[in-house]
Amino acid sequence: MHNPSAKNIVIEEKDVVVPDAYRALALGLDPQVWADAQMLAPLLDGADLEKAIRLMEMVHGLGYLLLMGASELEAIGLSAAERARVAVLNPWA
Repeated sequence: MHNPSAKNIVIEEKDVVVPDAYRALALGLDPQVWADAQMLAPLLDGADLEKAIRLMEMVHGLGYLLLMGASELEAIGLSAAERARVAVLNPWA
């Protein structure tokens, strides 16, 4: 039975707390930094999530990292193997 006095409630995506976003906030991280770091970590030597988080905070996200050249990636501490793996993510590399 429909209640005519009830208002339609619209829940937007930004209002939904997903487990990863909650985990990021609990760690004091921006949810986008956490998501980007999770994508980057498997490409780093030892699948180093802590290093991935530091890099994402340093370069302000995966999008910016993908715009960096090989010498810039080397300057922020990526090994030759890591740089090659990261290049795979960039369709313009």
